[in-house]
Amino acid sequence: MNPRPTTPEVTVRPDERTTARTLVDALLEQVADREDPHVGLTGGSMGVEVAREIGARWATDETAAALLDRTHWWFSDERFLPEGHADRNDTQVLEALGTRPAPERWHVLAPAPGDDPSRDEAEAAAVDQAAELAMVPRHEGLPSLDLLVLGVGPDCHVASLFPGHPDSAVHDRWTTAVDDSPKPPPVRVSFTMPVIRAAEQVWLVACGEGKAEALAGAREAFAGCASTTVAARAGEPLDRPAGWAQGRTATRWFLDEAAAARLPAA
Repeated sequence: MNPRPTTPEVTVRPDERTTARTLVDALLEQVADREDPHVGLTGGSMGVEVAREIGARWATDETAAALLDRTHWWFSDERFLPEGHADRNDTQVLEALGTRPAPERWHVLAPAPGDDPSRDEAEAAAVDQAAELAMVPRHEGLPSLDLLVLGVGPDCHVASLFPGHPDSAVHDRWTTAVDDSPKPPPVRVSFTMPVIRAAEQVWLVACGEGKAEALAGAREAFAGCASTTVAARAGEPLDRPAGWAQGRTATRWFLDEAAAARLPAA
C-alpha cells in the first residue's frame, strides 16, 4: 500500500462561499485528465454550497461542463428515506446543482419504502449500493474513487460514521446500514472507513466556528491513524473518524477561517 501523507494539506478561505469556489476549482483540475472520473459528494450545508458552485460552472462554463458531464457522482452516505424526501442528501444536492446528471452517472441509494424503514430494509439497500460500487476501479480489492469529498461534523464524524459507534469499525464490507444514528434521522447507509481510505484523494470540507474543535481533534488523530488499518483495531470503534479519513495519494482540508481557528499556525 502506498504510504499515507503525514499531514493534510490545508487551504483556508475567509468564508463558506469562497471555500466552496476554491474546492470546485481544485475538483475541476483533478478530473481534467481523467477519462471516466468517479467523485464522491457529501451532504450538509457545505455539501450543498459545493453543489451550488458545481452547478454554476456546469451552466456557464463549457469546458467545465464537458468535464462534469463525464464524471460519475456518488454519495459517501445517505439518509435512508423515501425518494425526493427533503432530508435526503441527493435531494438537497440535486436542488443546489440545478441540473440532473445523466442517470448512468448519478449513483444514489435506493429509496426507503416509507418514513420508518427497518434495519433489514436499510441493510438490503446497503447491499445494493455495494453491488453498484463494483463498477468503480479497484485498489487492493476495494473500490477506489478518484476523489471523495467529506463534510466534518462538530463531533468529528464523517459520512455516517460517528465517534464510538460500532459502524465506524466495520472493515469487512464496503457499505454499512446504520439504524441508531446519534443524529437524526436514525437510519442511514454509509461507506465504510476502508472504502473512504481507498479513495485516491480525500478532501474534507468544513466551515464555521462550530467545526473548529472537531478539526483540531482530527488533525491530532491524523498522524497516528496514517499507517493503521481499521481491521487492525479488531472491531474497536473509532473515536475521531475524521482523523481516519485519508486519501491514498493526498488528503486536503478546505476550511474557512472560523473552522481553522484552532489549527496550529503554518
